[in-house]
Order: sequence, then C-alpha cells, then structure tokens
Amino acid sequence: MKGCLTGRRIPSACKIPYCLESVRAGKALMCPGHWAKVPRKERDAIYAALRDWNGGKHGIGAANYLEAVRAAIDAVIQLEGQEAAVARARAQQGELSL
Repeated sequence: MKGCLTGRRIPSACKIPYCLESVRAGKALMCPGHWAKVPRKERDAIYAALRDWNGGKHGIGAANYLEAVRAAIDAVIQLEGQEAAVARARAQQGELSL
C-alpha cells in the first residue's frame, strides 16, 4: 500500500482489536509487544503459511495464513484476559489485607 501522493507506505494498525499501535504495513502483523505474546506454535503456523503462499500455493497459503493469524490473535487476547484476571485477583487480595 502506498500513499497516493507521497509514495510512502500507509501505516497499519496492530491486529489486536483494542491495540492502537501502528505497525509497518506489509511488514508486521502486530506491534512488538503483542507479537512477543504469540505462542511459538501460532508463530510457526504463520511462517509456514507465508512460505506456502510465497512458494506458489496461493490458495492454500492464503487460507492457512488467515487461519493462523486468527489463531494468533485469539491466543494473545486469551493470554491478556488471563493476565488481567490475575491482576484483578492480586488487587482484590491487596484490598483484603488492608
């Protein structure tokens, strides 16, 4: 994606729905903080799908890529939900000990 007049790439957003970080369009799927939270299995699936896609298996690679991206997004959202639950529990424990 190039800008109409400038020839510069238009920034893209992190694929985590509630994240407002910009990422390099066509170069990054998520901001560095969220990408670091993607489990190895999901990252490997994304890279494998990209290899298939770039290797000429366009239909298969595209479908596998979209499936892998959805799995990665879901994994990060689930992980952050667990982190938030732990933080809430710790905060409540702190309130109880006062």
